[in-house]
Amino acid sequence: MTKSKKPKLETREIYKALSLVIAETMSAEQIWRYLISPQTHQDYETQLGIYIPFFNGVRQSTFVTTVLGLAKFSDSQNNALNAKTLLDALGANDAADTKEIERLNERYSDCAETWKKIMKIRHNVFAHTSASVKEDEAFAMVSITPNEISAAVEIAREILVGAGNFLDGPAPELTFDQKSTERDISKLFKNLKAGREARLNANA
Repeated sequence: MTKSKKPKLETREIYKALSLVIAETMSAEQIWRYLISPQTHQDYETQLGIYIPFFNGVRQSTFVTTVLGLAKFSDSQNNALNAKTLLDALGANDAADTKEIERLNERYSDCAETWKKIMKIRHNVFAHTSASVKEDEAFAMVSITPNEISAAVEIAREILVGAGNFLDGPAPELTFDQKSTERDISKLFKNLKAGREARLNANA
């Protein structure tokens, strides 16, 4: 008995799946960038030192989430749920705005070198080596910078917002206040610092 092929996902299903991936990636990238920021280390050196196992774990896990999310988005396999699959599905609609589809494809191509680097980290570090590899080792391996990763996250978001305009509108999780996660973690550090200072003053 032959197995029947799985039906192809509808364009909206592809869009929803990618939107959820990139929304998670956006939040992870904000936390990761905050934790590696020299300003954060300057302002909260004591807090980072006290809770170093926790924050090192959060930093590493958000880095992994960011890279894997971008890898899913830019996966070059034909049967993968990726940006090209989505844009091709949108372009197959005779009523689609071909100029806008071309613009979104160009935005994707703008990040071509970064996509290659992301996939190299994905294949050579996380898939076949160990998720414990640190960021600096991954950066040295593929000559990528945090700014390149952040730019790729923003391009992915921009493409999905544009693609959403062909469907039922951009996914809400892609259009929320982009700095909300950063503000939340900043508030966490401020509370940790204020709490420690209050305890020290109480014991003085």
